[in-house]
Amino acid sequence: MARGKPPTKYTPEMLNSIETFFDEAVPTNMRIPTVEGMCLKLNISKNTVYMWAKKHDPIKDALKLIKIKQKEYLTEVGIFGGKEINASIVSLFLKANHGMIETEKKLLAGDSGSDEIKIRLVDAKK
Repeated sequence: MARGKPPTKYTPEMLNSIETFFDEAVPTNMRIPTVEGMCLKLNISKNTVYMWAKKHDPIKDALKLIKIKQKEYLTEVGIFGGKEINASIVSLFLKANHGMIETEKKLLAGDSGSDEIKIRLVDAKK
């Protein structure tokens, strides 16, 4: 919102624009739904959309749906490929927005060649 300009008023008619946004923001159009994309479609700021989400369930639901669709699209595109997929960006989105992490699995073996592993816990405070 620009200085001196009154805040945009929420109207139920905006739900039509949100529906259109979801129809257009699909991988076949080389688009992924984002909060910023929805804000551009509605011509509002991110602050406004988050303020509206506190007061209007359809906006809150749309923000949740963005995350669901985003994760699904990024996962599908990342797994099954597509036109010039940027694996680093897919990975970044999934980590930042959906709590996914990379893990590494290590196999421990005893130094005597046996399968037995001894673990000793030490109190770090002492």
